[in-house]
Amino acid sequence: MPYSVLCQAFTDIEAVTSRLLIQQIFTTLLRQIAVQNPVDLYPVLYLASNDVAPAYECVELGVGDSILVRAIGEATGTNPAMVKKRYEEIGDLGDVAKSFKSKQRTLGGFFQKSVAPKKPLTAAQVLHVFREIAQTKGNQSQKWKVENIKKLIVQATEATETKYIVRGLQGKLRIGLAQSTVLIGLAHALALTPPTTLCPHQPTLAEL
Repeated sequence: MPYSVLCQAFTDIEAVTSRLLIQQIFTTLLRQIAVQNPVDLYPVLYLASNDVAPAYECVELGVGDSILVRAIGEATGTNPAMVKKRYEEIGDLGDVAKSFKSKQRTLGGFFQKSVAPKKPLTAAQVLHVFREIAQTKGNQSQKWKVENIKKLIVQATEATETKYIVRGLQGKLRIGLAQSTVLIGLAHALALTPPTTLCPHQPTLAEL
């Protein structure tokens, strides 16, 4: 599933305050995924919960702001000092990343009209990179993290994707989607979409 679809749901959820509406938006998304490609439920549920692995693995995601500022700057061709200054002004690094990505796309569209479109990021790809970042340790880990975060931002086809990539890496989506709501949404999706329709092909562990 394109990561942009999940980000649109995040945007819709962030725009409302009613818990019932949030639950409805998320349940609808899960039902659509369940019908189209049930295997995508796995990465979507993790990303919506701001987790990258089961709790028993004790893997936590929380990338430092300095790493994210560097990655945003390098990915968008912006001086990191400017990224940091903008962050101090508005207080949301996700929105900062979205802003600079939007400017980059506007300039890119003006000067490079013939460039072939990029393949969209998928939710599974984003989760995979998030998990690798969370598990990477050692002397060269910061450099590796900057490079791989930069690749995600560059590959993002929508500025909104950049916003939630950065927020996700910080470990705080800030959209009002509680883990309990994620679980209720999953329960409702499974109840409203019969299992025979939900998953005619049971995915193997390798596919998950």
